[in-house]
Amino acid sequence: MKRNILSLIFIFSITYAANAQYVINFANPATYQVTCGSTTPSQWSVSKSTCDLYLPPFVLASVSNFTVNYTFKINQSGNLTTSDALTVFFKKGAASAWITDTVLLGNVDNNVRTFSKSINISSSDTLFFKVEAHSVNANGFWAIKSGDINIGNVVPIYFPLPIELAEFKGYHNTDKNVNHLTWTTITEVNNSYFTLEKSTDGINYETVVVLPGAGNSNMPINYEFIDKAADYDYYYRLTQTDFDGKFEVFYPVFIKKTTDNSLVSLIDHVWFNGSSVVVKTLPGSEGNLNIDLLASDGRIISNNIVSDDGYGSEFLIDDASVKSGQFLIIRVSDKNGNQNTAKLVTP
Repeated sequence: MKRNILSLIFIFSITYAANAQYVINFANPATYQVTCGSTTPSQWSVSKSTCDLYLPPFVLASVSNFTVNYTFKINQSGNLTTSDALTVFFKKGAASAWITDTVLLGNVDNNVRTFSKSINISSSDTLFFKVEAHSVNANGFWAIKSGDINIGNVVPIYFPLPIELAEFKGYHNTDKNVNHLTWTTITEVNNSYFTLEKSTDGINYETVVVLPGAGNSNMPINYEFIDKAADYDYYYRLTQTDFDGKFEVFYPVFIKKTTDNSLVSLIDHVWFNGSSVVVKTLPGSEGNLNIDLLASDGRIISNNIVSDDGYGSEFLIDDASVKSGQFLIIRVSDKNGNQNTAKLVTP
């Protein structure tokens, strides 16, 4: 087990150096901190208030290139005025004073503005960015969406996450006609509560239950919930919220209600980890398996042959054509002619 962990850390480090880029993602609280405003997985917005957005500290990714290039894309409503302002600051070192980089005033003629700049820092510097959004108009707003801030040639020192999730999974209990959801945290920091939601289409979710978190813990904790309203196929989504109101949304799991008791089940659950489709098989699926990714129209995107050891495995299916917000059908078949399908909407 120790060797596997070290291998993962090594691969992670290589990927970081190769990417050398930061992209803000409001679905991941490790990539930002805010003092106020409205935050969703897709954007941060400020209306009739003054709020700050902090990016994580950055260090140079290259010892031979001291230039950091960055691009900010700012959205605003059309009714802001010159009394409304959004200011971007930076500083080199935690104890240094903030330096004004860019000031945008409310402009009714341009609702989206993008600026790109560069700054030179030394290998011993730590670079910080802050965005201050000021809106005096109750009907107006400033907004920054996920993906709208890009910084190159840096390695982010991400903010610590409230929890470290080991797994989130579920299955349908045919005998009791219920869906059984479980998740396990390895550590928890400032964790207030979990929100479990479900959806029939993977897009529109409704709250099923809110369960309290452990606050702070450095020991594994198991959580479970039994959904008795399990008459359809459902996507389940888990959101964690800390005591400060920050939250993290985890990738959904899909539970199919089996109506044919003679069906041999091959799929435990499927999800999208941000770059690959992950297919987890059930124990007993020994031998070669065909895993197909299909588009919503039935067109085969990718065909894969994998070998399962029979104890239940996770397979990463990589395909460059798979994008966020895409509806997929995952089809798994074995050598005996058994075939299962699962639906997935990539977040």
